Amino acid sequence: ANNILASWGGRVVLNSGAEINNFTNDHGEIIVYGGAVVNGFTQSAGEATFMSGTKIDSVYILGSGTVYEDVVLNDVRTGAYLKVSGGVLNNVQNLRSLGLYSGSEVNNLLIGDYITNSYASTYLYEGAVASNVEISSHSKLYISGGIAYDVQAGGVFSEIRVSSGGRLERAAISNNAFVYSYDGSTISNLTVYYGGFAEICKGEDIRVEKGGLVYVDAGAVGLKDITLAGGKMQLSGDDSNQAYIDEITFELSGRLADPLIDADISRITCSQYYLSVAEDNNSQEYILCSNSNGFSQSITVTNSMGDELGVLTASETLVGDRGKYSLSEENGQLLLNYTAFVVNEDISGLTATIKSAEELAAGESVTLTSVNYTVSDSQIGVFAGTNGVLDGGAANVTGNVAVTVTSTSGDGIGALYGG
Repeated sequence: ANNILASWGGRVVLNSGAEINNFTNDHGEIIVYGGAVVNGFTQSAGEATFMSGTKIDSVYILGSGTVYEDVVLNDVRTGAYLKVSGGVLNNVQNLRSLGLYSGSEVNNLLIGDYITNSYASTYLYEGAVASNVEISSHSKLYISGGIAYDVQAGGVFSEIRVSSGGRLERAAISNNAFVYSYDGSTISNLTVYYGGFAEICKGEDIRVEKGGLVYVDAGAVGLKDITLAGGKMQLSGDDSNQAYIDEITFELSGRLADPLIDADISRITCSQYYLSVAEDNNSQEYILCSNSNGFSQSITVTNSMGDELGVLTASETLVGDRGKYSLSEENGQLLLNYTAFVVNEDISGLTATIKSAEELAAGESVTLTSVNYTVSDSQIGVFAGTNGVLDGGAANVTGNVAVTVTSTSGDGIGALYGG
């Protein structure tokens, strides 16, 4: 049938084998089950029930609706309350209220509308799954026993709340968006960008970018690792409670005026601290913690490749391949002073020629074609010479070779000669 209208008090039942093109429900009732198909469904008001085996394409539903097991809805817009108990929804924009129960699934979900700021809410109860979720301004996602993957909250006052049994994985928040997790919930692969806020108690792979803020629930157990990439961490809960975290990494880049841990660090039980500074960073001072309180643990320093350069404790200095690291406590703060070395490497188009009257005939030269050089503390290192003769031998250089010339006088090196 084509172009069907159910009006005030009207009731339409579609069962196995039925196919409708363009169905409109205006204050009526529609029941679809047993494998029926509807292509184009619009409900301005009324009641819709979709049951086992049905398939509905292009759905715009106001009023109330219920979706049961083995139902597929594609390209859905909701403007009232839609309850899903076991069905699958693809490409959904929820403008009002959407409830997902056990066995239900939604793929590609936009909650709310950036233009109208529509205050929409989506609820994931136990056994429900949502993936590729975007939350617009003033809208909310509640995860109570369900699971949400690949979630982005970037609208102003958008919000995610994860309660007991709920899981949030691969999420990014920014621009005055909020994430709250409660006892029994788990968050993993969360990135908090500029303007974002998260309060967490259990999870792993938490990354806080510059301008982001994370509250760690003191007293909760089960938080694996936090990377403070310019963002800030604070503690919630009673001042007598400890925050338990397996690993904390300070990832430093650019100018950072604020402390990365804005709390009493003695309230944090952390198995291992790590620290890395971006390779192109300038010399400067960082506030690792606003209240060091006699910090006695060590911090493992790594480079950009994750290689360990050494270990730092308060009042110690470590010299790495690109800079010098000094850890100190001053005025109650835990500070890192970083002194960058002058480094030049991987310069495109550089050709270095080594001259030797003993090895070369008049007018000839030896050229190294893949050259990196480092200037640091009056040292010049030449790496990976791939052509020419080394140590007076007759064979070309084919492996990884390092030739280092060091100035011991402190006056520097003006020229380099040799075979």
